[in-house]
Amino acid sequence: MLIERMATGPLGVNTYLLVENGACAVIDPGGEGQRIAARAALLGAQVEMILITHMHFDHIGGVDELAAATKAAVYAPQGELEAGPDPEKNLSAGMGLAPVFMRTAPEGLKGGQTLYLAGQPVRVLSTPGHSPDGLSFYIDGAVFTGDALMAGSIGRTDFPGGDMRKLLSGIQKELLTLPEETKVYPGHMQESTIGREKRTNPFLQGEDLWDL
Repeated sequence: MLIERMATGPLGVNTYLLVENGACAVIDPGGEGQRIAARAALLGAQVEMILITHMHFDHIGGVDELAAATKAAVYAPQGELEAGPDPEKNLSAGMGLAPVFMRTAPEGLKGGQTLYLAGQPVRVLSTPGHSPDGLSFYIDGAVFTGDALMAGSIGRTDFPGGDMRKLLSGIQKELLTLPEETKVYPGHMQESTIGREKRTNPFLQGEDLWDL
């Protein structure tokens, strides 16, 4: 599988293009949907699905444009669907940036479901805490964690719906149980591996984590 990262939107979120046998999944199009669609075309791939880890504005700003350009199916956390068209809930209100009103209606996803990209299973993992119902996506030895787990860090929990205990619990149960060689592709910053985060991430050290 080809994995390509693009920085999109006003905050330069990590947007990922996953290409398998001519089919493409885009994870977290933060903006510039036409540019993402053009890049997929250059890779010889058709965007078939758009996957959203959580409905904060910097991860959804390009959904409408990309969906219109590609007719791809859009999937987002079931518990956050109402945040798309609401700048207050997607946190774009009051940011000094253009508010985000996502018009596309995604299909809701929950942890435990599986999607398929050209026959490759995409496992949906429940990793809330940075947002009320955040998800991660595991496919072919790689996990796309949005803002739940990042290299040497974890997501903020001071936003509405944030919960540190839920975040750490989801990371421990859904992410740290993956094989240590699993590559971690976060919504911000550089890539990592599950093994590296287990050993060095300061937020994931200490016996208390394993009691969650």
